[in-house]
Amino acid sequence: MKKKGKSRKCPFCHILFIPCGNNVHRQKYCCGTDECRKVSHRDSSRRYRESKRDDRKWKKEECERVKDWQKQHPDYWTRKKKRKIFLPTHSYVISPRHKK
Repeated sequence: MKKKGKSRKCPFCHILFIPCGNNVHRQKYCCGTDECRKVSHRDSSRRYRESKRDDRKWKKEECERVKDWQKQHPDYWTRKKKRKIFLPTHSYVISPRHKK
């Protein structure tokens, strides 16, 4: 049995994949990993925002949505993030040099 569609290379992880039969013309990412899904979603959102760039009504609604979110989260930019502390996985003992 022949496979439908040609294989493509995922632009993020560079793995060859065969697009889903219903989505052959639009599927660009393999969506095999969480990272690919995130990149695919980010790319899709960016393209959507670019298509709405000249739509005044959408811009107004988007500005209102962002301002409302900022009012609900006033300390978002000022709060300190917890610092990650990296502990060594192995302990190394450094012996002092012996004098001759």
